Amino acid sequence: GRRRIELYENQSRAMEALETWLQRKQRRGYVLRGG
Repeated sequence: GRRRIELYENQSRAMEALETWLQRKQRRGYVLRGG
């Protein structure tokens, strides 16, 4: 069960990093648009 906890933590950290990365891109003027 320890592996699942580590995997969950890694996923949550990856999501946080992705969100911050997207926020930084938006601040620089890059806007993500669907299509």
